[in-house]
Amino acid sequence: MYATWNDARAGYTDVLLSESPDGLLWSDPISITGAPPGTQNFFPSITVSPFAGTIRVIYYSNRIDGFLLDVFVAESFDGGASFSNRRITTTSFNPNGNSPVPTVLIGDYITAATFAPDNLAAVWMATTPPTGKLDVYYGT
Repeated sequence: MYATWNDARAGYTDVLLSESPDGLLWSDPISITGAPPGTQNFFPSITVSPFAGTIRVIYYSNRIDGFLLDVFVAESFDGGASFSNRRITTTSFNPNGNSPVPTVLIGDYITAATFAPDNLAAVWMATTPPTGKLDVYYGT
């Protein structure tokens, strides 16, 4: 069993993961983003492949630009012993964009799933250039 969340204990927001064999005892949390200190990594969504055991966590990150966001996936093919990260988005986006609400927020509309044989399906919200309107995106 795995749990993931964003946490600011290091002074910036990072994505942490903990595992438990029984839901009672949990491992110490580890950072899974591999991102440089000071970058913001948040709104994680986890999926574990029932076919291969692959652990995947998608999340927003500003590691490329410092302000603009991208979606990354942290992947573990060894039961959580190590994670590699790759960018899913092809273009960074402005999280403020042309928000339809008084406070500019993209919202935590991000989710991950696994489909056979061992593939990632990722869905997230992003602003679309040049209008800045929110839209739904899909990636693998």
